[in-house]
Amino acid sequence: MRIKEGFLLKEIAGSYLVVPSGADDVGFTKMITTNETGAYLWNLIQEDQTVTSLIEKLCDSYNVSQNEAFAEVLDFIKVLSVEQLLVHE
Repeated sequence: MRIKEGFLLKEIAGSYLVVPSGADDVGFTKMITTNETGAYLWNLIQEDQTVTSLIEKLCDSYNVSQNEAFAEVLDFIKVLSVEQLLVHE
């Protein structure tokens, strides 16, 4: 899975916001904000990733348990999936 083209993550005053970057997504009216962990995952998902690879990288970078990383990754993917921001190949 990877992030659908046409969306960017912007840091504004310490918050991370997902914004559309192309004319095709001008109808996207949601406000998606995330924390530093979400921004880290977003950046990883710019290239094709699996849930397992995201969990492993989160564990390595943030020194959290696999259970904590699993929960974080699934929550983040759920939000992106609901908003149709993921491409599965």
